[in-house]
Amino acid sequence: WLQALFASGGPDVDGAPAGFAHNDYSLGNVLVERAGAGWRVSGVVDLMTADFGDPAADLPRLACQYLDTVPALAGAFIGAWRAASAGPPPRRDRAALLIALERLLIWDYFTRPGTDPKLAPGQTFSRWAESYVERILALL
Repeated sequence: WLQALFASGGPDVDGAPAGFAHNDYSLGNVLVERAGAGWRVSGVVDLMTADFGDPAADLPRLACQYLDTVPALAGAFIGAWRAASAGPPPRRDRAALLIALERLLIWDYFTRPGTDPKLAPGQTFSRWAESYVERILALL
């Protein structure tokens, strides 16, 4: 499954210039404040993994967190992300690769010895991660 994603996703980022990527853009690292009748991001913390690269790399982690907690918010987040983005969303094959990479980082962390193994009991990485790829691509 990963080999197929790598073969189709390639390094091309649709000609977009490199931008800021937090690489841990998640519920615990985003500060929000009430702005009128809605909410807005007022800050981002924990810049330890930040770098310059594909800004779309920040989409999967928070989208996956919403899929795990309040699935309806995943679509709202992706819609807001698309509205705020300067360019088009990444190609589907590129987005699938970015989602798989983010899930691999989570899988690696939570399946280490000494961690709570409740992440995906009885599942393989590809089976677990592919469900996120399919759901997020459907929302893009």
